[in-house]
Amino acid sequence: MLGCKQTNALIAFIFDKQLKLSSANNKFEQGQLVNFVQVDAMKLQMLAAWAPNVMRLPFVILFCFALLFSYLGWSFFSGIGVFIIAFFVNLWLGKVSARIHKKFMKESDSRVKSITESISNIKMLKLYSWT
Repeated sequence: MLGCKQTNALIAFIFDKQLKLSSANNKFEQGQLVNFVQVDAMKLQMLAAWAPNVMRLPFVILFCFALLFSYLGWSFFSGIGVFIIAFFVNLWLGKVSARIHKKFMKESDSRVKSITESISNIKMLKLYSWT
């Protein structure tokens, strides 16, 4: 439930801002606004939920490393090597995943834009009763 109020407030703010803006001077396309609501608001909720864990993580890692060193002795450093290698592999995979996600969001923007344009054209045809 953490972050739900912030997420809902951000969604309400985006919708309110979208209604106040005219389409002539709008910097964002319709697809980008939908992504703001769907994706960015959820990222805010995830940030609120995971922030305490991220802040506690260095202390937990240091405590676990100290405990492992006391149990394993000097062979603990071979495990640290594996940990460091896995850390950098995960870092690289995260960057690749972020790049792919960015491409996906651009495609999603263009898809929502074309669907919105199609719906508005259908509305115009129905409004003028062109059949």
